Amino acid sequence: MKKIIILFSLAFWCVNSFSSSKLPRQKIYMKGLVKSSVKSNFKVDYLKTFTHQKINVFDPYQEDKLVTFSAFSLCNVFDQFSIKKAKKLVIVAINDYTREFERSSCEKSNIFIAFEESGHFFSADKMGPVRIVKPSNKAISAAELAKEGVDWVWMVRDFIFK
Repeated sequence: MKKIIILFSLAFWCVNSFSSSKLPRQKIYMKGLVKSSVKSNFKVDYLKTFTHQKINVFDPYQEDKLVTFSAFSLCNVFDQFSIKKAKKLVIVAINDYTREFERSSCEKSNIFIAFEESGHFFSADKMGPVRIVKPSNKAISAAELAKEGVDWVWMVRDFIFK
């Protein structure tokens, strides 16, 4: 009986330790002009309860591998999480790097807030739990990435609606 318990415990540990869909422990914070129905802080799995879409990206941070992300468009983020009065969204990474986006320009934007890759939550080594991506139908050159890469915020911690 003791051997069965040890084997079961070892199997449970292996499954949990090596699972790529493990829920990251980092919390995400919604601040400012947020809808009252939206939690002010949560783990990334909460985002699955909102309408999102699948997008394909040749991810420059994964050697231009074609990846399918679960994500929200910038307009979708404003519509689902903020009150109508919010005109700006400031996204803050865990290292305090920030990017600011205007609601008025979200229709023209190709910015997406991604929280899953191929059905699995991002781990820290994949720059999770949430990151900004842009859909693409080809690999992004180093020059293009240097130009537009400033929007690719990794390890997002805060969404601040103003």
